[in-house]
Amino acid sequence: MSTRRIIVTYAFVMFFLVIALLGTVTAAFGGTSYTEAAGRQSLYTLTAAKARGTIYDRNLQPLTNAERVYVAAVIPSRETLAKLNRAVPEEKREVLRTALESGKPFLIEVTTPVSDDGIQTFSVTKRYANPQPAANLLGYLDSDYNGADGVEKSFDALLAENHGEIDVTFAIDALGNAISGETMHVENTYRIADGGVMLTLDKRMQQCVENACVEIKKAPPSF
Repeated sequence: MSTRRIIVTYAFVMFFLVIALLGTVTAAFGGTSYTEAAGRQSLYTLTAAKARGTIYDRNLQPLTNAERVYVAAVIPSRETLAKLNRAVPEEKREVLRTALESGKPFLIEVTTPVSDDGIQTFSVTKRYANPQPAANLLGYLDSDYNGADGVEKSFDALLAENHGEIDVTFAIDALGNAISGETMHVENTYRIADGGVMLTLDKRMQQCVENACVEIKKAPPSF
């Protein structure tokens, strides 16, 4: 057998061996299931907002969910920096630049709606104001948005009935960076319902008392 024929025969044998090995690997990982798993690993989801029932004063003035803000979901790029710079307070611009340089999708609060490729803005409510009237009475939420103290905890089940959220999903590469040109997918079940809990306190009077207390000087300790 000539040397050329031996080489050709060897090449054919190696080719079919590689095909057989690929078939074995595909079967071991479940064929299309392995492809789907890889696809899921390339998605990254951020929650832009969560909804929860409102706590009211005796006159049905909201003590929570009283302020609206804009939250932008961002796919970082050079073009988005200029767009967002005008909508982000000056004290947050360094945070914005750092987030953009990271290459990862992110959320940021903006002062006005911004609409552009790679940016989508949502109008949502802030759970608590700054300062928040009757903060000690209302309590607070844990990391899972469940009531952890105060009225939030006592009426957690009732307040949680008015639930929903805005989830934004991005396509990312193996390093977690946003893939340029890909669109974000939004799943929006966010809704602030009228339902909630009404308290006996008066929001206006509560604010007046808290403002007056700020002016009161603490007495020196007595020994």
